[in-house]
Amino acid sequence: MLAGAGCLWIWHESPRLTAIYNAEYTSAFLGAFPWILGFADLAPGGVDAGQSVARLLLGLGLMASGYLVAIVCAQEVVTWLVVVFAVVFRCTLALLPGLFSTDVFSYVMYGRIAAVHGENPYVSPPSAFADDPFLTWVFPFWRGQPSVYGPLWTDLSQTLSAITGSWSAFGQVLAYRGMVIGFDAVALVSLWALLGRLQPQDRPRLWLLYAWNPLVVFDLVGASHNDAVMLALLLVGVLCVYGARSSGVVVGLGVVALSAMVKFVTAVAVPVLAVAWAASARDRRDRALRLGLGLGVPAVVAGALWWPWLAAGTDALAPMREAASGRLVLNSAVLVLAQGPLAPELATFVARAAFVVWCAWELLRVWRSPRGAIGASARLFLGLPLLVLTWVWSWYFSWSLALAVLLGVRSGLTRLTVAYTLVGLPVVTAHQYLNEQLPGFWIVAMAVAPLIVLVPIRSGRVARTFIKTGGRQPMTLRTLPPAWGITIVRLVAGIIIFWAAVEKFNAGGFANWTKAMANFGFPVPEFWGVFIPMLELVGGAMLILGLGARWAAVFFVIEYLGTSMWLKTTRPAPFGGWDSMRIDLMLLAAAVTILLVGPGAFALESWILHRGRGRAGVPMAGRAVPG
Repeated sequence: MLAGAGCLWIWHESPRLTAIYNAEYTSAFLGAFPWILGFADLAPGGVDAGQSVARLLLGLGLMASGYLVAIVCAQEVVTWLVVVFAVVFRCTLALLPGLFSTDVFSYVMYGRIAAVHGENPYVSPPSAFADDPFLTWVFPFWRGQPSVYGPLWTDLSQTLSAITGSWSAFGQVLAYRGMVIGFDAVALVSLWALLGRLQPQDRPRLWLLYAWNPLVVFDLVGASHNDAVMLALLLVGVLCVYGARSSGVVVGLGVVALSAMVKFVTAVAVPVLAVAWAASARDRRDRALRLGLGLGVPAVVAGALWWPWLAAGTDALAPMREAASGRLVLNSAVLVLAQGPLAPELATFVARAAFVVWCAWELLRVWRSPRGAIGASARLFLGLPLLVLTWVWSWYFSWSLALAVLLGVRSGLTRLTVAYTLVGLPVVTAHQYLNEQLPGFWIVAMAVAPLIVLVPIRSGRVARTFIKTGGRQPMTLRTLPPAWGITIVRLVAGIIIFWAAVEKFNAGGFANWTKAMANFGFPVPEFWGVFIPMLELVGGAMLILGLGARWAAVFFVIEYLGTSMWLKTTRPAPFGGWDSMRIDLMLLAAAVTILLVGPGAFALESWILHRGRGRAGVPMAGRAVPG
């Protein structure tokens, strides 16, 4: 009931809260359905940004509250109720009088560029067609932006606009929204079938985690983002991969490649699934054949879809490169933390390099334990908005959710992904209205706060004890392995040291630090002016990743022993004395700890050097994989 009340509140408030974005749609909607006039909020004048955020967050909060109550309290889920309410939520937001996103208007315009005007939407932006009657519906910020979507989506848009191009603007938008919502239904059916194969004992509850999720309902259905199309194809592809026949894996990988031709996100799942399929083969010959098919078929699919748009010889990929470089929207935690003239570029490079290493590590793990392919893909989907993308929208967290629910209710990744959807939706919504007025702290909190769900609190027992004792009995934590404590020390020390290097580069780089070394009385300052910043940059990254951490710790023991005991002991504040040397002493203690006992848990070198048995998961199609 709470979730339904939230949907109704958002429906009621949508005309007023979206007037600054798409008043034309609301006017056309109410003109087509005049009997709704008595139910929607049509107060003139609108509200300021702060009031808009408060009103919208109230509805989203009600949806999230109902969602959480359903998750926590529904041990025995009634299947028909879950399905009925999922349909009710979708029908409510599918009929919004005001849309909270203007992306669907850009979809229509790109389709019209291809179908009506016969031009390439990857080359010609909407603004090039000033006489097109639909152009006024496109949000001004996006009128000069060529398409950044995949060729399959462009083909679908071209086909739909060829059919609806002569319709009214409102009719064309409804057609596109109907297509997206139809694909959302395909995703729900595919997810239900997948859960029947992989998690039959918890199928309704896990399906609820996705179907009732406020972010999915609000962003994919209410705002009609084409991520629903991408996820539908992804789930259909995974359903084929985990089918009863090995031949279905090739088809499934081809369908996953199709999903990546809507938005390129799901491309990271192709090598993961292909490697898992190859690793489960009986001999080297079969492995090579499977790997070739698993990577070759998606490549052929992608090439066939891209060729018509690239054949003209123009640089159709330029808009995507510009978007990836951060030209459009900058709201990622990595860039919020990066301050200074060089820090954004350096931070982006390091974050993306870390993601590449992460991908390689996931592929290695999947090769050793093919059952972990779904979890690996879900983790990488989650890493994209956190590390790689410079523009982050709330519906990006639906990517990981679609696969994470297949891991079961006890999976930490499932809990983490749900947490990101619940935190990301209100933060991104507030940012959309407040823009620069929203402190960067909230963007960082969106990336960091959900991690708290990984703390192993006995949540169910704590909740029951709290209710029975009225809160008089304290909450207890499970005893953690000592290696976890070392992990925290390693990560914090690595972040501090790495960021110290970034600050040195922002403060003049090697030249400025060489002068500082000369002033400190170091011999050969030209060497130390380069060596110390690079040591902190590379060594700090090694500590964060847990790769060669002990070797890095050797150098940091020497560095901080020298700075704390020799350099800063004899100097006055603020560059000497106790206030300045205490951080060096803490980093010295951290380096000594890592040197003596190792990098702790979650170290990359542990997974690379020590082959272990993976957790139980789900087998690939064909021959069963040993647990």
